[in-house]
Amino acid sequence: MKSWTADAVPAGQLVLDRKRTSVTVPVTLPSGAAQGPTTWFTFALRFRVTFAEGGADRGSARVTASVNGGAAALVTLRSQADGVRVFHDGYLGGPRNTVTRDQTTDVVYENYVQTKGIRAGTGSFEISLEDRGALVQDIRIEPASGLYRTAADPEQLAISAPAQIDARVGEPVDLAYALSRRGERADRPVTVAAETAGGPIRLNREHTEYGSVGTGRTGSFQVIAAETGQYQIRLTAQGGYNQPTAVVLVVVKSARSSGNVVQLVAAGGLGLVGVAVLMSSRRRRHG
Repeated sequence: MKSWTADAVPAGQLVLDRKRTSVTVPVTLPSGAAQGPTTWFTFALRFRVTFAEGGADRGSARVTASVNGGAAALVTLRSQADGVRVFHDGYLGGPRNTVTRDQTTDVVYENYVQTKGIRAGTGSFEISLEDRGALVQDIRIEPASGLYRTAADPEQLAISAPAQIDARVGEPVDLAYALSRRGERADRPVTVAAETAGGPIRLNREHTEYGSVGTGRTGSFQVIAAETGQYQIRLTAQGGYNQPTAVVLVVVKSARSSGNVVQLVAAGGLGLVGVAVLMSSRRRRHG
C-alpha cells in the first residue's frame, strides 16, 4: 500500500554524523488517517552504521525515529570489551541483541507507529543520531526508510483475571489468568509478569514464559499473605504490539481459628483424667 519514504531527500542528507545529527522528511497523510481499526501505519528504519576507529572503547549511541512526535524506532549501540552491542526490538522485525567487532553493520528495524503519531494533513518523520563518546563515524540511511500504510492489523494480546481473590494469612491461594490473541501477525513468545504494589504479599515466582499463545494459554501464580488487609497484584502480558494488564485485589482475612480443636482436645484430656481418678477411687474402696 502507499508509503512515505526518505527517497525524496537528497542522498547527502541521509548521512548522519557528529555534524549532521538528524534528518526530517515531510509527509502528508490523507484525510481520516488514523492508527486502525482497518488501516494501519508501520515504520521501517534501515541503515548501515560505521563505527569510529577504537569505537569499542567509546561509550554508547542511539538511533531514533519519530512520526509527528510519536516514537517509531529505537536502536541502541553500546561499546563493551568484546565489541559493540547492537540492540533493538521492533515488533515486526523482531529483536536483535548481538555483539559485533566489524567496523560496519546493517540494521533493519520495523514497528507500528504510536497512535498519536498518525494524523491527517502535513507532518513529518525525523531520524536522529545521539552519540555519547564518538562511537559512530556515520550512519547511512537507506531511502526505503519511512512510513508505510497496511491493512494488516497488529496482533492484539489480552489477559483476563478475576477482579478480586480472597485469602487467609499464611495460606497459599492461586491467582489464575488466561491469555488470548487476535490479529494477522505471527504468534510470538509472551511473558506474563506479576508485580505486587507493596505490602506483605509473596508470590511463588515473578513471571511465566510461553513460546507462543496459540489459541490461548492459562496459568496461575501462588499468593501467600503475611498480614490481613487489601493488596493489589498487577499482571502484565509482554511480547505483543500492546502490553495488556490486569489488576487483581487480594482481600486477606485472619488465619483460620484452631480454638475449637484446642477446646476439644482439652475436654478430652479432662475426661480421661476424670476416668482415671474415678477408677483409682474405686480401687481404694474395694481394697
